[in-house]
Amino acid sequence: MTTLQVLICTHGRDGLERVKRQCLPAVDGVRYLVVCQAEKTEWPHGRDDLEIIFNDTIGLSNNRNRALKAATAPYMLIADDDVDYSAGGLAELVKRLNDSNVTDIITVRVTGSGSGHYPTDNQKLGLTLKRHYPPSFEIALRTAAIRGAGLWFSPIMGIGAPVLTSGEENMFVDTALRRGLTASHHNVTIGHHNGASAQDRVPTAGELMSRGAVLRLCYRHTYLLRAIRLALMLPTPTLRALSEMRMGAKYALSHSAEIKAPHPAD
Repeated sequence: MTTLQVLICTHGRDGLERVKRQCLPAVDGVRYLVVCQAEKTEWPHGRDDLEIIFNDTIGLSNNRNRALKAATAPYMLIADDDVDYSAGGLAELVKRLNDSNVTDIITVRVTGSGSGHYPTDNQKLGLTLKRHYPPSFEIALRTAAIRGAGLWFSPIMGIGAPVLTSGEENMFVDTALRRGLTASHHNVTIGHHNGASAQDRVPTAGELMSRGAVLRLCYRHTYLLRAIRLALMLPTPTLRALSEMRMGAKYALSHSAEIKAPHPAD
């Protein structure tokens, strides 16, 4: 019986080649769903635990939403094509997901992700939790709860979006918690991230605007103080960072409905 479906989002033939090189171990209770933005093509893999679907959408959030729609397991793990997964880590996660007391959202560990600070094991997560901003591939979701709450990733945020090129996972989790879903962190290491971490490089204008957007929508009363503090910490000239975040905050306010209550592409 499948407990967890790993939703690997990728793009084009290069993305499929990256998936081929990924470590995707066979684990009891785990299946893999590859969702690729490309024309349908033959992609033989010879595995019973892996399925692939193609779509013609644009932008990572639209691709993730296709994955959310197609998922069939009780739990979904958001995934990318540059994470090597651990058999032991996935088996431990499945064990925890089979606990009747597990929350609707579960965050885990992926080495190389640059996340830095993690909560304690099995710690409940709330809107006021500080310094824990899990990337998408550290988030597992209860399928029924996500669908029941009508949650989707915002198509105007994330890689491929016209203005806000990141931050979609932050808004997804924030919206979920505001709609009453429960969340907890589990110190289970499920794999290693091989891609470049956003924390390890100078942020782009789109990423700075995204940070401003997230701060403005998630922390209405303390937005300015948080933006100043972040600008001082980033490897970017402080005034430039503040200016870009301010533009992102302004954009977020004028597009708040599309960010907080997005509709997936058909």
